[in-house]
Amino acid sequence: EMFEEEDNKKKQLVEVRNEGDSAAYNAEKSLKDLGEDVSEEEKSTVEEKIKALRDLLTSEDADAIKTATEELMTAMHPIAEKAYAKAHAAEEQSATDTAEEPQVAGETTDESDSDTVDVEFHEDDE
Repeated sequence: EMFEEEDNKKKQLVEVRNEGDSAAYNAEKSLKDLGEDVSEEEKSTVEEKIKALRDLLTSEDADAIKTATEELMTAMHPIAEKAYAKAHAAEEQSATDTAEEPQVAGETTDESDSDTVDVEFHEDDE
């Protein structure tokens, strides 16, 4: 019991480090995925926040890591909105491109039926 408080602090530090590392990874991935859709200014700001966070991940200061993670998430917010808007627009475009006419019950649009040949088999008596 006398080490319980110390164990809780270590556990909290590990959790905060994991959250920070995950946030940095996701931010890097988002920047890479969005490429030129992110302005140089936004990219530069986020890269600075990622570097600051990664530098802190080896420290014992859970509060500083948590603050750096929150700052990175704040910097990523406008970029995430752009990514969402872009994905939503692409999804809508895809939906309108592939819209089909409603199918009448019993009617098939499968063209594999056209390959079927209806034949009667007769045995020849020789």
